[in-house]
Amino acid sequence: MSLFGSLQTASNTLQAMQIGLQVVGNNIANANTEGFIREQVNYAPAPVQRRGGLNIGLGVVVDSITQKIDDFLGNQLRDASADRAAADIQNEAYKDLEALLGELTNNDLSTGLTKFFGAIENTNNATAGDPYSSRNLAVLEGERLAGEIRRIDQRAKALRDNYDNEIATSVGQVNQLALEIQQFNIRITQTEAGSVGSSDAGALRTQRNNKLNALADLIDATVVEQPSGGLSIAVGGEFLVFEGQRREISLEVADGTGEAESRLVFTDSGKRLDLASGRIYGLTQSRDTVVDGFRDQLDGFAKSLINEFNKVYSQGQGLVGFDTLTTQEAVLDPNAALDAAGLTFSPTNGEFRLDVANTNTGVITPTWITIDLLGTSGDPKTTLADLAEQLDNVTGISASINVNGRLTLASETSDTRFTFAEDTSGVLASLGLNSFFTGSGSSNIGTNRELSGIANAGKFALSRDGVEGRNAIALAALADQPLASLDGASIYDQYDQMVNELSQRSTVAGSIADGLGAFESTLESEFQSISGVNIDEEAIDMISLQRIYQATARYISVVQAMLDALVAI
Repeated sequence: MSLFGSLQTASNTLQAMQIGLQVVGNNIANANTEGFIREQVNYAPAPVQRRGGLNIGLGVVVDSITQKIDDFLGNQLRDASADRAAADIQNEAYKDLEALLGELTNNDLSTGLTKFFGAIENTNNATAGDPYSSRNLAVLEGERLAGEIRRIDQRAKALRDNYDNEIATSVGQVNQLALEIQQFNIRITQTEAGSVGSSDAGALRTQRNNKLNALADLIDATVVEQPSGGLSIAVGGEFLVFEGQRREISLEVADGTGEAESRLVFTDSGKRLDLASGRIYGLTQSRDTVVDGFRDQLDGFAKSLINEFNKVYSQGQGLVGFDTLTTQEAVLDPNAALDAAGLTFSPTNGEFRLDVANTNTGVITPTWITIDLLGTSGDPKTTLADLAEQLDNVTGISASINVNGRLTLASETSDTRFTFAEDTSGVLASLGLNSFFTGSGSSNIGTNRELSGIANAGKFALSRDGVEGRNAIALAALADQPLASLDGASIYDQYDQMVNELSQRSTVAGSIADGLGAFESTLESEFQSISGVNIDEEAIDMISLQRIYQATARYISVVQAMLDALVAI
C-alpha cells in the first residue's frame, strides 16, 4: 500500500466522522422537537485496493443515514393512541351528563320530584279557609319539575349537537391529513429514489410520521410502508392513502328519527367507514350511545311521569266541577281506533264514569262510557268519533270534535257540572282530558296552562267522588307505587335506575380511559427509548467520533512526515 493510499484511507475516515458528527449535532438540536426520530449513521468498510496478492482496505465510508425506529412498536403506539382518544371522549361525555344531572345538589331532579309530591301531600294539611295557596304551590312545583326535565333534555341535546359538529370538523381534518401524507409520500419516494437500504429522508419522514400520528388519533388505521418508501393507509379494509393516491371521506346525513344523524362514508363509493377506535369513533359513540342513550332514558322517565300521573289526576276534580273541557292531545283521524289514532299514550280496553251534577239540586247522575279496543262485542274498535257520540248522548252534556282533532265537552245548562272517575282504560290521560302534565316526553313536557296562577288553583284536581283530598292522597302515593307499565317499579325507582346506570357507566368509562392511558404511556416510553434523542448517548457518540477524528488527523501527520522524508531523499 502506498503512502497516497494511506492518505486516501485517512480522507475517507475524516469524511465519515464529519458526517457522523453532523448527524449527532442534528439529533442534539432536535432533542426537544416534537415527534423527531433519532437518526443514526450506518458505516461500512470502504472498497478494498488490491496490491499484488493482497486486498488492502481503504478505511470507512458512510453507507446510509437512517431513522432509529421500531415500526411494529410505532403501529402499536398509534393503535393505543386511537383507543385512548376514543375512551377519553366517552369518559368526558359521561362526566358532562353527570354534571348536567346535578345529583346530590339542591337543584337536582330528585329534589324536584320530592318537592312536587311533597307539595301535593301538604295540600291536605292546608286550612279550609285558604285552599288556593297550597294548591298553587303544588302547581308551581309541577311547573318547576317539568321545566327542569326540559332543561336537562335541551342541554343534553346541545351536547349531542356539539359532538355532531366536532365529527364534521374532524372529517375535514382527516381529509387534510390524508392529502399531506400523500404529498409526503411523493416527496419521500423522489428523495430516496426508491432504492432499498438507502438513506432515509429523515426530516420528511419525521414530518410525515407526525401527520400519521395525528391521523391515527382521529381514526383507527392500518399502516404499511411500501418498498418505495410511501405509505399505504387502510380504514376498515378500504384504502385511504396508497403512496401517491388518496380518497376523501365525507358525512352522510340521515334524518330518520327527527334528529340529524351523520355517519362517515367514502365520498367516491358511499361505503360506510367501520371505525373501532379513534377520536371520531369516540365522538360518534358519545353522541349515539352515551348522550342519546341517556336522553332515551330521560324521555322514558318523562313519559311515565306524564302518563301515570295523568291517569290518577284525571279521575279527580277541583273545588268545583267542569262546565267545559277540551282535550290537550289531538288525533290524526277521528274515525281511527283510539289505539291507532296517533296518540303518544295509547289507551287500553276499559271504561270510565262520567258524573253529571246539577248544582241546584245536588243530584249526581253517573254514566259509564265504554272504550272497546278489543272488538269483542263484534263492533269496530272505539274511535274518537264513537267516544264523542257516547258523551253527546249523556243528558246535559254536548260533545264535539274540532278541525284539529280535539274533543270538547260542554255543559248544556248553566247549572250543570261534570267530573270523571274510575277510568280503567287510560283514555282520559291519553287524550289529555282533565290532565295536569302535557307533552309527549322530556323535550316538551309541560303543565296544563288552565291551572296556572293562584286564581286558577282551585281547578287543581285534588278531590275524588266529592271527597276533598282523596285524589291528593292517591297522587302523593304514586311516587312510590309499583306500576304495571314499569314491571312493578315506581316512578322513583325508574329515576334511580337512570341515575345509577349513568353513574356505573361513568365509573367504567373512567377506568377504561385510565387503563388505556397508562398502556399508551408505557408504549410511548418504550418508543422513546428507541427513537427518542438521549443526550447522554449522543455525547458518548460525539466523544467517540472526536477521538477517531483526532487519531486520523495524527495518522495523516505521520504519513505527511514520511512523504516529506521521501521527497527529501
